[in-house]
Parts: sequence; C-alpha cells; structure tokens
Amino acid sequence: MKKLSTFLILVPALFISSCAYENTKSLSYDALHTRQCLKDTGAVNCDEEKIPYDEYEKQRQEILNKK
Repeated sequence: MKKLSTFLILVPALFISSCAYENTKSLSYDALHTRQCLKDTGAVNCDEEKIPYDEYEKQRQEILNKK
C-alpha cells in the first residue's frame, strides 16, 4: 500500500515538473529577448521578426545534431 501511494504521488509530480521545465525555458527565451531589446533600443519589442521559442528550439537542435 505504501508503494502504491508513493507511486501515485511521484508520477504526477514528475509530469508537472517536466511541463514546468519546458515553460521555464520558453519564458526565459522571451525574457532574454526583451532584455536585449531594452538594452539595445530602449523598446520592449524591437524585433517583430523574432521567431517563436518552438521554432528557435527546432533550429537549435538541427544545428546541434549536425556537429
């Protein structure tokens, strides 16, 4: 019984933490872009052609896999 209750607590906790990790990476990407825009131009949105995080991550993985 103890093993089952531990399992029922750990599985959702691991799932939630993995989702939170992905969201954290996406939010960090946006925050760093905003910070760079503020530093360079003083405006929050200096680059209208900024690619979404998902596309950035896809391009990043392609580059890393080529090496």
